[in-house]
Amino acid sequence: MDGRAAPLDRPRPRAPGGRVAGYDFQPLNSIPIIAEEAAAMRNCLRTYGYNLAHNRSRLWSARRDGERVATLRLGCRFRDPLLNIVDLRGPRNADVPRELSWAARQWLHAQDLSQIKMEQRDWGTAPLDRTTWLSLWRTYWLAKRRIPEWLPVAPSRDALAAL
Repeated sequence: MDGRAAPLDRPRPRAPGGRVAGYDFQPLNSIPIIAEEAAAMRNCLRTYGYNLAHNRSRLWSARRDGERVATLRLGCRFRDPLLNIVDLRGPRNADVPRELSWAARQWLHAQDLSQIKMEQRDWGTAPLDRTTWLSLWRTYWLAKRRIPEWLPVAPSRDALAAL
C-alpha cells in the first residue's frame, strides 16, 4: 500500500460518526485505521477481517475526551435486516460500563437504519486484493530473505486456508 487509507466501505451507506453522552463514535473504515485501533486497544479486532470482507460487520471506535475507551462492532443478527450492536468491548476485550453501552445504543438508534444496507457477500466470495496481500507479507518475506512455497506472491483461497 502506498500509505493512504484504503477504504473498506465502498459506496455503501454507513452510520456516520457522532457524539452521545460525552462519547464520540468514530468509524473505523480503512485497514490502517483498524490496525491502529487494534494495536491501541489490544483486543480481538484483528480477527474481524473475514466478517468485514464479506460485509457482515462495521466498526467504530468509542472515545471519551479523545481517548479510546471501546471498540464497537455492528452487524445484522439472525434474519434482522437492520444493524444491531454485535460487540462492544473495552481495552483487552474488557467489559464496558453500562453508561457506555447505553450511549452506544442511543447513538445507533439515532441513525436512519433503514438507509444502511448490509448487502452481505456469500462466504468465500470476497475479492482478494494483491496489493494488500503484498503489503501484509512483504516484511515477513524480507526478514526471511525468501518467499516460501506455502506463502505465494499472489493471494488465493488455498493460501488463506493454509494459514
